[in-house]
Amino acid sequence: MKRFTANTVTSTLQSPSSIAGPVVVAVLLLSSVSLLLLGVGSPLIALAPLVLTIGLVLFVWVPTRLQVFALVSVATAVDPPSGMPQDGQWHSILYPVGRLLYENLNTLTGVSVLRFSLLEILLMLMVGRVLLDRPSRRSSNDSASPTPNVLMWGFGLWFATMIWLEVFGLLRGGDVRNSLWQIRTLLWLPIVAWLIARVMRGPNDFVWIARSIIGAAVVKVTIGLYFLFAIVRPRALTVPYIMTHDDTLLLVTALFICLATFAYRQARAHLLLVMTVVPLVLLGIVANDRRIAYVSVFGGLLILYVYLAPRVRRRVTMLGILAMPLFVVYLAVGRHRTERVFVPAAKIMSLVTRSDASSSMRDIENYNLYVTLRAKGRLLGSGFGHKYVESVVAYDISEQFPQYRYIAHNSVLWLWSIAGVIGMSTLWLVLVVGVYFAARSFRFARSPFEQTACVSVIAVVFGYLVQCWGDMGSQSWISVWLMGAMLGTAGKLATATGAWPEQVRLFSKPAMYRTIAPVAPPAPVL
Repeated sequence: MKRFTANTVTSTLQSPSSIAGPVVVAVLLLSSVSLLLLGVGSPLIALAPLVLTIGLVLFVWVPTRLQVFALVSVATAVDPPSGMPQDGQWHSILYPVGRLLYENLNTLTGVSVLRFSLLEILLMLMVGRVLLDRPSRRSSNDSASPTPNVLMWGFGLWFATMIWLEVFGLLRGGDVRNSLWQIRTLLWLPIVAWLIARVMRGPNDFVWIARSIIGAAVVKVTIGLYFLFAIVRPRALTVPYIMTHDDTLLLVTALFICLATFAYRQARAHLLLVMTVVPLVLLGIVANDRRIAYVSVFGGLLILYVYLAPRVRRRVTMLGILAMPLFVVYLAVGRHRTERVFVPAAKIMSLVTRSDASSSMRDIENYNLYVTLRAKGRLLGSGFGHKYVESVVAYDISEQFPQYRYIAHNSVLWLWSIAGVIGMSTLWLVLVVGVYFAARSFRFARSPFEQTACVSVIAVVFGYLVQCWGDMGSQSWISVWLMGAMLGTAGKLATATGAWPEQVRLFSKPAMYRTIAPVAPPAPVL
């Protein structure tokens, strides 16, 4: 053991490298305090040098994998201010964190040129660190389950298509400012998916993904229920939702993961998860009052049913047959009732009958998108920066939302009119690849944990498509985090289970290989 003497301390103090860090921090701290005392600028600007320095130190010292995981966990648990959490009538304790991450820095600092968010800066720094990280510096475990080359090419194809549609739209006279608004989350989705796929060590990291999703759902439901019972009802407020529209996909995903975890491994911890989290999330879904959530829940349950063991599926089938008459009676009785217990019935029946004003508005918008697709070109579309054609005018919302014709509620038809058949195919090809990897990996799954991960990927992709069809899912940051995490998981599952041999590469002649059955690792516990 090294002994510290007077000479050792003296030599350490005389070393420039050892005192450079404390000196820099001290100078930055004094400068920040001086700016605050002098009243120069806002507190955010005064503290910016110190905060940025601390962030830089953490960025250098903390491993990239932990940085990405922490960022996704926090970003999933908070809401972007643009989503109007709690209908904008109340701000939770997490609202400032959401503003700091998602809101453009020009609105926080007053510097007009900072038209990007702190979240986007952090993502770009992490992308740069991953690109500059040499293979020799990575742990041997990091490459244990590489992501299939074809999936990484899919991420690149999505990104390249977005750039092409931006350039193509501007060349056709598109509006630059509105095009950046249209493309923002769509451009970040493949980047986030690529980043998560690069830092994940293998399918075992799905434990972190599942816990982050469930934790974020519990936090948001708790805040939403507090808003409902402590703010809305005592003040007799009328609100259309208690969380955000985008939280629908998060709640449905958390619900599905809990049910799938118990379906494939009936452990006490999983039973406790079903008994505590599932009722809370269901209560949040009902209270949030988004009917599209019931479509996603039904689709997720159908996916889980298909992937159950034959013996279990027969039992579920018998229970479903016995419960069907009660469910039909519940729908018939609750169709026109206003009590809270009949809210799901009313929402489900409104999807079937489509007799309300909201459904009529969506039908008109879908028709306008169809007209836009025919007018702008079915193969190439219009590109970004263009409005959709309003052939049939519904309610005029131009005063409240002047940009409503730049982004439609139906993201599927809207993207189709923007990208055409060719662009739409290259955009969502990676979703098909991800579902294929997950479905094939289920056949090779070595543990109930991997089975849960496989069906979760399929269910989230389905929920994302439902959200895109019904409620601007392509513009949701929650969709970016969930889809990025699930697509990364699908790639790791494919190679770890042997469903997709890692030697197979796109655009290269595959070498002769022999598939070796992988050794099953101990199944992690969610």
